[in-house]
Amino acid sequence: DEDEDCDDEPMSYVFNGDWVDRGRHQLEVMLLILSLKIMHPKHVWLNRGNHEDRQQNLRTTKIGSLGFDRACTDALGAEEGRRIFESFQSFFEWLPLAARIEQKVLVLHGGLGPG
Repeated sequence: DEDEDCDDEPMSYVFNGDWVDRGRHQLEVMLLILSLKIMHPKHVWLNRGNHEDRQQNLRTTKIGSLGFDRACTDALGAEEGRRIFESFQSFFEWLPLAARIEQKVLVLHGGLGPG
């Protein structure tokens, strides 16, 4: 029976950083991830990666790629884009660096640290 194969346990998801500095839809990606977290707070977990960092965002733009700072100003204009960028930076600073799944598996972003 198909119903017997159905698992009623809700699935949880860990988003493990590097959502920004990645192409032209990074602002939309952030809004989607935040919407998922708001809609499913007990099933969506967000870990900070090395690109959820002001200096990394600015460095990405400086080398000629589309950094998150520039993505915000391109989409929203100079003043509003800067305000949104700063708000996201405040949010990023509150994110955890790691998550533990079922007390067994440690999940953290591989790009953290000075290396």
